[in-house]
Amino acid sequence: MKALLLTLMLSSAALAEETTFAVDPSDPALQAATQEALTTLPTFLEQVVGPRGVAKDGAAIKACFQTGDTAHPSECFWFAPFILLPDGKIAGMSMNAGVYAKEIKADQALNFDRTQVADWGWRPGDGKAWGEYTTRAIFAAEELDAAALLGLPFSDTPLPPEWK
Repeated sequence: MKALLLTLMLSSAALAEETTFAVDPSDPALQAATQEALTTLPTFLEQVVGPRGVAKDGAAIKACFQTGDTAHPSECFWFAPFILLPDGKIAGMSMNAGVYAKEIKADQALNFDRTQVADWGWRPGDGKAWGEYTTRAIFAAEELDAAALLGLPFSDTPLPPEWK
């Protein structure tokens, strides 16, 4: 089975560390999480992107890239900050370096298509992590504590109620 490599930026008040998870892309929970993230992506973008295309502080987007590695053909990265470009693409700063997509470096500016987007996250300073559908699925499968690893808990629901 081919694995999809997802990189999560895990941070606490005292320490920022990078953790990677090799995940089976055919996993039903991960597929459902990705689908839900993509379904709510337009709402997220409406709420966090201003009229000039610039996302608010605390907004992040996850995009996947081909690696050229047959065992790990795709690797996903979180991007923040990011902007929506007039041609429909997204430009953002990679929050981490690639493990298999070695050409992608941390803090590298990249443009990508919306078809590459797999998830979104929103940390507006209210003490909660909103969105992050795929991260929630991975944490549930691995029985990980979001508050301990991210420095804040997941919100009760991924989509803020006032966005509905």
